Amino acid sequence: MKGRAAMSGCMRSVLIAAVAVLVAICAAPGSATAQAYPNRPITLVIPLPPGGTNDIMARAVADRLSSSLGQQVVVENRPSGGSGTVGTRQVAKSAPDGYTLLLGYTSNLAPRRPRFCWCIRPSRSATSPS
Repeated sequence: MKGRAAMSGCMRSVLIAAVAVLVAICAAPGSATAQAYPNRPITLVIPLPPGGTNDIMARAVADRLSSSLGQQVVVENRPSGGSGTVGTRQVAKSAPDGYTLLLGYTSNLAPRRPRFCWCIRPSRSATSPS
């Protein structure tokens, strides 16, 4: 009987400690709450010159995004050449906070086709050193 009484006392103290930890966690919800998104303007980067089809589409997307999020969406054209590589690189190097978006397309997101063909010639064997 003595061992059982000691066990119930130990279980009671563990239970009290667990309840105290849960109360402490629930009592401080302000320390773990996330910030509201978005709380500042969002930049939508288009790596093409203004006036094209992608620019028109981006402005329509920015308008709908702005009305649904309740925050201003700024469309920024980056036609610096390189088939959109400059604007894409700018977005890739920006802070990963969700406030800089890219309206990409296939030619700047798909991997480039290699310029050189590194293929095995039929006259050479793959195992021969020469």
